[in-house]
Amino acid sequence: MKTIANKLGIWPNDRILLVNPDEKIRDRIQREMDEEVSFIEEVKDEKVPLVLIWVGEGDDPTEIANRYKQVIDETGQLWFFVPKKEHLRRERLTVTRETVTLDVLRARMEPTKICSIDADTQALGFVLPLEK
Repeated sequence: MKTIANKLGIWPNDRILLVNPDEKIRDRIQREMDEEVSFIEEVKDEKVPLVLIWVGEGDDPTEIANRYKQVIDETGQLWFFVPKKEHLRRERLTVTRETVTLDVLRARMEPTKICSIDADTQALGFVLPLEK
């Protein structure tokens, strides 16, 4: 079975920006990487390969994508963590995979991958579009 780190494309010694993290998932990634990864909560004049974003009720994924696409490097990804359908129904949430995808597309990001994280969570990957 693939680890979360493998699914998200995390490499040893990566510096990863976390936005509203779920501590349980963050800790699991850190264990999988034998603590060879650095989590940060803000960036200053630097680019990072990954931004992991947990989307909550009332968040604006378009605005979030526009803000954080500025900090990823040319091959970097934004990962949006959203609830799976059963969790959505059980908790009566409105943040769906489909709505987040449409919102992030408005920020001119390209979808790459959807992967399961745990029983309640999935992640949606997005990259900057290729220059033509």
